[in-house]
Amino acid sequence: MIINATNAGSRLSGIGKYSLSLSQYFLQYWNYPFKLFVNSRGIMHLKNLKDESRIKLVNRCVSPDYGFNGHLLRLLWTNKLSLQDQNDIIFNTSQLEGCLYHKRQIITVHDLIPLIFQQYHKKQYHYFRFFLISSG
Repeated sequence: MIINATNAGSRLSGIGKYSLSLSQYFLQYWNYPFKLFVNSRGIMHLKNLKDESRIKLVNRCVSPDYGFNGHLLRLLWTNKLSLQDQNDIIFNTSQLEGCLYHKRQIITVHDLIPLIFQQYHKKQYHYFRFFLISSG
């Protein structure tokens, strides 16, 4: 199993806090094999690690700290990862990391506002409506 927590950067959003809390739980209590991917900007928020061998660092550019470019690079990186590890289940802790060609995935969708208020979120609406639905 792969846990993708690359959405946590040096400045934490609510989604970043969720991802790191979940990651912390998996690192402390989960006894099954998994790899946890964190970008090098977000690793500083993980504390008291028992098993650092499960953590895989990703380039710092794959971080929400870099705005749209960071989000886009994270989406591309996640899809590249899904092609490399086709047999693993990928747990994406945010809707912004959906894998287009990987059907064995879990995606946390934090809200549906772009679908409900399409007129205010035109770009996100299309992402939710066409990309997320086809990747899930």
